Amino acid sequence: MQRWFVGLEKLEPFEASGTLYSNNAETLVSAAIGGSGIVVFPSWLIGEHVKDGSLVAIMDDFKVSTSAEPQVISALYLDTDNLAAKVRVVIDFLEEKFIDNNDNGLCYWDAR
Repeated sequence: MQRWFVGLEKLEPFEASGTLYSNNAETLVSAAIGGSGIVVFPSWLIGEHVKDGSLVAIMDDFKVSTSAEPQVISALYLDTDNLAAKVRVVIDFLEEKFIDNNDNGLCYWDAR
């Protein structure tokens, strides 16, 4: 049994069960395309399948996650006055790519 978190405003636990379990995303996506069930994956992983119609989004109005905690990307580095320029460049790049500055709630790969 897999626990998903689903909700309109607040994520609530939802127990999902089925006959196929795997820790391999490619296996699960192939099974979903073949009609064996539904998957919860980020759009960067299944977006092309949604675009070509082999997968159909079914919970567009809901927030869905496999974790109740917010998903974050963190940059861990030494707190120093002499931060290496290459470290600063990587941090700035990640910040530019992953901080939602477009006010539509979409990740940059979903922006229309």
